[in-house]
Amino acid sequence: MNKPGSYVYFAKCLTIDGADMNAIKVGLSSDLPTRIAALASNQPYFCELISAVPGDMFLEHFTHMWLREFNISGEYFRAVKEVVDLAHFARDKGKLPFPVKFVSKNDWSFRESIDCVSYMERKGISFADIGECVGIETAHYKKLLEREPWGNRRFLAALSVTAVKKGHSVVWVRDFKPSPVDVRKAA
Repeated sequence: MNKPGSYVYFAKCLTIDGADMNAIKVGLSSDLPTRIAALASNQPYFCELISAVPGDMFLEHFTHMWLREFNISGEYFRAVKEVVDLAHFARDKGKLPFPVKFVSKNDWSFRESIDCVSYMERKGISFADIGECVGIETAHYKKLLEREPWGNRRFLAALSVTAVKKGHSVVWVRDFKPSPVDVRKAA
């Protein structure tokens, strides 16, 4: 998974002469100085770190999905008020403002521990809700969950963003484990 000490970071993109490109990169790294320096390799721009908070791939994908409407390409987002405010919140508070908590991931396997379908049933979230909340096409995710109930990280992020927008908090990974009732159904 991720090395201990991974961070979700926000970095402002600047041209070689220091002009603001009006873009912010949101990424994940366990070695921020090396990662920020590497972003400038063979590129006509460089990045300046704004903030970084402890996190993992789930939080990175969640943040990408949360900011999806401001996406330029990949991990780059327009430096609009919402994105800049989120980066500054992270800088000032040392965390992101989402109601997402993390529990230890020791001794768990992604495929054995995650059940998106039972989570959706427990929270009353439909595929239509996910599509509406995060603006993605969900038909391929329906097929994915029929084969693999753990989904993938992108779908988990979309599902989690939808849950938060519907007023739920998320405890990663615990909330996505099958409930005891679901386990009994499977037996």
